[in-house]
Amino acid sequence: MVSVQNVGFILSVITVGTLADTYDKARLLAATSLILAVSFYFFYYKDPYFLNLFIMLIIGIGIGGYEGAADPMLLDLHKKRQSLIISINHFFVSFGSA
Repeated sequence: MVSVQNVGFILSVITVGTLADTYDKARLLAATSLILAVSFYFFYYKDPYFLNLFIMLIIGIGIGGYEGAADPMLLDLHKKRQSLIISINHFFVSFGSA
C-alpha cells in the first residue's frame, strides 16, 4: 500500500510543483488539504483492500500536493533566507517521519 502512496506522491509533487509556478499556492495547498482530508475519511470508512489501495494513492496525491505547494510558498515568503528556511522545513519533515 505504501508503494502506491509513493506513486501518488511522485505524480502530485511533479504536477502541483509545476502548477505552483503559475497558480495561487494557497489555493493549491487548500485543494490538496481537502483531497487529503476526504481520503483519510474514506480510508477508515470501509475495509476492502483494493478500495484502500486506491485511497492510499489519493493520500499520496494529497501529501505530494503539500510538498509541491509548500516549498514554493516558503520560498516566496522568505526571499532573503531561502536556503535556511527550506533546510529547516526539510529537517522537520525528515524528523517527523522517523
